Amino acid sequence: MSATDNIKNFFGLSKMPFSKNIGVKELFQSSSFKEACVRLEITLENEDIALLTGDVGSGKSNALPFFTQNLDPQTYNNRPVNYHWFYLYYLCTHQI
Repeated sequence: MSATDNIKNFFGLSKMPFSKNIGVKELFQSSSFKEACVRLEITLENEDIALLTGDVGSGKSNALPFFTQNLDPQTYNNRPVNYHWFYLYYLCTHQI
């Protein structure tokens, strides 16, 4: 039995908590997380550029996938809208 299995069995877990592969529907939507999504929506509507900043662990890397997952697929097809949107996505998903 692996160490991960031992931990899950000991605590009665069905899966490991705090996985990096958490689904967007499982994310905790704090008030600041919701605000970030609203600001991203405003950015998209105005075809503007934004820089998403925050403390370590505040949800920056999760806000954009959550936001894009909830876009109308007929309108956006979950692809970058323009170069600026792609750059925003790059900033949120890569360490610089």
